[in-house]
Amino acid sequence: IVIQCKRYRRKEKVGIAAVQQIFAARAFYDAKEAWVITNNVYSPSAKKLAFKCGVTLIDRIGLCQMILKLHPDESARQVLDRNEFKGGESYVGRKKR
Repeated sequence: IVIQCKRYRRKEKVGIAAVQQIFAARAFYDAKEAWVITNNVYSPSAKKLAFKCGVTLIDRIGLCQMILKLHPDESARQVLDRNEFKGGESYVGRKKR
């Protein structure tokens, strides 16, 4: 699986370029699946291309559902607040302290 994560502001939609990039990455890395995950939503053109190319799109609601499936006794916010993630940023949607 190749996965691309996109962090966008509330009023911005993830566009077709993200789908094009992950589609190319799937071919380049010879992956069986390609996913784009965002903290927001997708544009209609991104959804259409993803459907045609077999790319899985996971939006804000889907991301929260994934988190809650792994931690059913907590809210998504509780899971994020109690975990310290390593990397360039603490995690999507949280301001650096």
